[in-house]
Amino acid sequence: VIQMAEVDPLESLIPIAVAVVKEWLPDWDVPDLMHPHAKVYVDRDMLLTSIKAGDQIMVKTADGYWHHGIYIGNGRGQHMIVDLWGLDKKLATISARLYSDFVNGAVGFAKAKYPKGVAVDRDASKEFALRAVKWAKANEIVYNAVDCNCEHFATLARCQRPKPQSYQVRRMFQSLEKELANVVVPALVVAGVSLAASSSASTVCASIQALKNVGAEAANP
Repeated sequence: VIQMAEVDPLESLIPIAVAVVKEWLPDWDVPDLMHPHAKVYVDRDMLLTSIKAGDQIMVKTADGYWHHGIYIGNGRGQHMIVDLWGLDKKLATISARLYSDFVNGAVGFAKAKYPKGVAVDRDASKEFALRAVKWAKANEIVYNAVDCNCEHFATLARCQRPKPQSYQVRRMFQSLEKELANVVVPALVVAGVSLAASSSASTVCASIQALKNVGAEAANP
């Protein structure tokens, strides 16, 4: 088993900052974390009829966050997706599962529709996702919300750029930074959230980088 990343200490700032903001500003809620290139659908069935294998899809959870995955098609009569997921985040891994499980309990449905030239073709996205499933069976992924989450993985598979982004991480930090500036809180929390807001767009966790670097080897062991 390969230990690929340490838990990012910035991750611990998220619940601390959220708790502080809610204590001082009880009307604050999770900001709009919609992906900037998302096309929204009214329900799970409308989303399913609009996607093709290799598409990056996302569902909104009841607490306001968006979970991302890669749709890999209708194999053996079952619609399947690949995502970085786990009931316990400490045990999260990349695996294939049913579309019905992916959308279960969701309150919003969307797919990423990138500008021309940003994403790779869908076949390449699907192939990357399938390689990732095989690779993850032999390698440990250390999930953390800041730079190794489901959106990082799905964006990497769909766009295959050196630094996959998580829009909702940046948006959350920016919102918390703004709200914390309006209340009296420990300087460390403010400084940490401010640092995270400015740096989260450029960090790449070792797990995701390792996946990008060795994913091809998983297909040809």
